[in-house]
Amino acid sequence: MKKLIALGVFLFLLGSVLITSAIHTGGGCKPRYTEVKLSFARPLKVQNGGEVDAYVLALKVPLNASTIEVLNNPNGTSYVFERRNGLFYPPKPLSFKNLYVENLSWGEQVIVYTVSGDYAGFLKVSNGRFVIVSQAGNFGGIAFTCNHPFVLNVSAPRGTVYGDDGRVLLVLKNDSFRILNETYHGTPLSLRAGCSPERGKIGYTLLYRNPFGGYIYHSGVLDESMVILGRGFSFKELEARQNLTPGCPESPRKIDVLSGTPFWGLVMIVLGSLLIGVAVRMSYKPRERDLKR
Repeated sequence: MKKLIALGVFLFLLGSVLITSAIHTGGGCKPRYTEVKLSFARPLKVQNGGEVDAYVLALKVPLNASTIEVLNNPNGTSYVFERRNGLFYPPKPLSFKNLYVENLSWGEQVIVYTVSGDYAGFLKVSNGRFVIVSQAGNFGGIAFTCNHPFVLNVSAPRGTVYGDDGRVLLVLKNDSFRILNETYHGTPLSLRAGCSPERGKIGYTLLYRNPFGGYIYHSGVLDESMVILGRGFSFKELEARQNLTPGCPESPRKIDVLSGTPFWGLVMIVLGSLLIGVAVRMSYKPRERDLKR
């Protein structure tokens, strides 16, 4: 009887240890990689009065007026946008939650050239494209370094990309492009670049359309720890992302007790409890017979 109780207690304790171990250790402490958007610039199609929630550099509106009034809802602040070369421009980059153009019906489509706060002072819009106008570093432009992992996506890139110490890496034109000292014929369509601090080099993929109408990917690795989109570099859309690796959670993680180690821990607890219960019940039966006598 004592052996049965001892076995039940052992199984109960072992099951408890397995479940506790699964809660406090294991997969919960493995780094989780989360992709977070850093900044962006893109033309956004919205209905008049719709949500923008970004800085506005220019508007394309189906109106022929020389100026328009634009409301920032819900606070109701009004701004005057001036027409230049087919687009309407604010006096400076302005942050809008919801955008409404006066004298334009609700629901009419408006193209809003939006930019995040990170890039609001670095870009302008010309001929429907974003253009870098900043003076940053020795060469001007927007720099992306390998201090943190990043992924950069640019659509319809045109202009010069520099590396460390101002070395020319890429020159992208309408009908040709140059990578280091090699020249290719074709129209650049998109550029994707990325870096991890462990490697300390820039990897890139350029998609272009060749003169015969086909689409080709050109990929490579640049021995650089930085890329700079130079002053005057233009594009239709830009997005940058950064990878983060948070540490282990401070509180115990939630687990599924019906899978893996927690499941067998639960089985042992139940089995140990049953053995203890049976042993205790059997130990009381002789005493009940003695009472009847």
